[in-house]
Amino acid sequence: MPPPLPRRVVPRAALAALWLLSCDARPPPADPGAVTLRRLSRTEYDRTIADVLGVSGNPSKSFPPDDTGHGFDNLGDVLSLSPLHLQMYQRAAEAIAADVTRPDGAPLSRDIALSELSHSEYVIPRGNELIFVTGTSALVTISLPRDGTYRIRLSAYGQQAGPDVVQLGVGLDTRMDQVISVPATVPTDYVTQIADFAGVHILRISFLNDFYDPGRGLDRNMILHSLRVEGPIELERPNPLRRRFVTCELPVDDPAAQRECATQILRRSGRLLYRRPLADDELASLLRLFDEGQSEDENGSPDAGLRLALEAMLLSPHFLFRVELDDDSASPRPHALSPYELAARLSYFVWSSAPDETLLDAAERGELGEDAGLSMQLRRMLADPRAAALVDNFAAQWLLLRQIDRAEPDATQFPAFTPTLRQALAGETRRFVADFFPGLGARQSERGLPLAQLLTARFTYGNAEVARHYGLTEAAGQDFRRLSLDGTTRRGLLTQGSLLTAESYPTRTSPVRRGKWVLEQLLCTPPPPPPPNVIGDFGQPGSGGTLRQRLEAHRQKPVCASCHSLMVPIGLSLEGFDAIGRARSTDEGLPVDTTGALLDGRRFADAAELAGLLAEDPRLPRCAAEKLFTYAVGRFPGESDQGRLDALVAAYQAGDQTLYALIEALVQSAAFRNRRAAPSADDTAATPAAVYLRGLR
Repeated sequence: MPPPLPRRVVPRAALAALWLLSCDARPPPADPGAVTLRRLSRTEYDRTIADVLGVSGNPSKSFPPDDTGHGFDNLGDVLSLSPLHLQMYQRAAEAIAADVTRPDGAPLSRDIALSELSHSEYVIPRGNELIFVTGTSALVTISLPRDGTYRIRLSAYGQQAGPDVVQLGVGLDTRMDQVISVPATVPTDYVTQIADFAGVHILRISFLNDFYDPGRGLDRNMILHSLRVEGPIELERPNPLRRRFVTCELPVDDPAAQRECATQILRRSGRLLYRRPLADDELASLLRLFDEGQSEDENGSPDAGLRLALEAMLLSPHFLFRVELDDDSASPRPHALSPYELAARLSYFVWSSAPDETLLDAAERGELGEDAGLSMQLRRMLADPRAAALVDNFAAQWLLLRQIDRAEPDATQFPAFTPTLRQALAGETRRFVADFFPGLGARQSERGLPLAQLLTARFTYGNAEVARHYGLTEAAGQDFRRLSLDGTTRRGLLTQGSLLTAESYPTRTSPVRRGKWVLEQLLCTPPPPPPPNVIGDFGQPGSGGTLRQRLEAHRQKPVCASCHSLMVPIGLSLEGFDAIGRARSTDEGLPVDTTGALLDGRRFADAAELAGLLAEDPRLPRCAAEKLFTYAVGRFPGESDQGRLDALVAAYQAGDQTLYALIEALVQSAAFRNRRAAPSADDTAATPAAVYLRGLR
């Protein structure tokens, strides 16, 4: 990994002056809390690479999974940095830079020396060839730089004997992809194709039809003469990534114009990747790498220089980390984020990605220091399709929407739960939740629906499969459209099949898990942990009585009652839906009882009435504020932040009671726009991120 590049765009004093010129005189900000330096999560890495360089797919899929804290994977206190991360970052940087700088029509290729192949004693080297004297294989490790289709070009021939010609097999890992007939008796070229995911694979060359008749002196053998891997063949088309990255001409015969163009390219891409302008010494370092890469290329291609410089940027801590710095790391004095740091905090909150040029321009002009300028950029960003990250990343973690992907209902007991139903239920929930974010969803309203309707809405979105699962008759085909829930006991998110399935066991429902989800995710009131050595055995289906009756018996134990009195009444209201979310009226042949009461005495008859009570609960908007704060600011709110949460909820109540009201108030808050250093005694001082922070000074 290259050494960290110099960190400052302009002196901190100049940034502070720019900030003060753009603001009215204000009292020193209240303590905004300390936010640990954060590396990019896998989602943020992929979205940043896609938005800045246009590289689609999931470059981070081979990275180690991100740690989570307080339900989110973007908190610096829990995002570890391991040697494996660095290895994967380097591999990804090399592949991305090669893709971006590849000239049109020039696929990657690798000639494999036959001496690299491993094989048994039945494969005999002869000069530059390998002779396969019996049915066996030779193996070589190859690295596919990206997903796609690859061309295997080989030269082979046979010592022909018997009724058939030589049969050669080409396979990747454990499979056999292609069988090639080789009638030739002199080296002849053969070409086949394989498709697979990026990463390390085993390429297998096999002799499939050995023949030997010693009585007649007949012996069929295969001879491999050369081997080459080319591709992905998709790269042979014009390279749109290069056209996006290389924004000027790189004339081979004019070194001065070539360097001027390289400077322009690196200055622009560096500003986007580092989320701020490059300092002069940073640009000079990248240009030295450009010169080095070009000089080491056998053709002296400027593309090789750009590739090396881009690799260095993708490995820099200024790209891999969301850098926010303090003048004095030992001082807890609050200070405003720099304009560029604030732009990055805003863009990773709304888009899970880097600031675009419009946002960076606004930061450069000092507009983000004004309430009006910050609000204007927030509205613009929320109207952008990239704001779907608020659903796919924030809401998916807040509401545990991804759990449906890991649910495994028993196939014997629930044969109706097919892969297509899983996909349809996940799609239903995503489309529904999107309606509560401004500019997203089917409604695409400027501010989104009121938060209470997340629980009380009498509609959902579905295709024919969802409608059939819910017993509705108004949808046909695979296209999703709005479905009315009138006449049913379903209301809002609480009774959707994805949630009900995810919070069940493979063979039965779980009122405990369903109730716990409501308390933790919607009300931010987690139940106390179970006492040690307590076994939650409520009996299996068929053991007698409904699940409610078995739970009631369990709750009679004093040690269990304190926890279950919180969770179980809520979960039992959802017993009108089975373990894959279908409506039901009986359990174990007995009527299902969905009545209950909350601890404050409010009673409900079923899930629909419970949803109405929860929608009126003051803990709902406060919990949403707490989740947004954690995700956007990058730390969990502590005791000193309770007043801030009060202010967010007050803005929500005074407005239209939408998530937009919470988002706008949060972005304008001192906690979002300011920071302070963590005292050296803090536990965060020894985290990998803190070590990086000290190295950036």
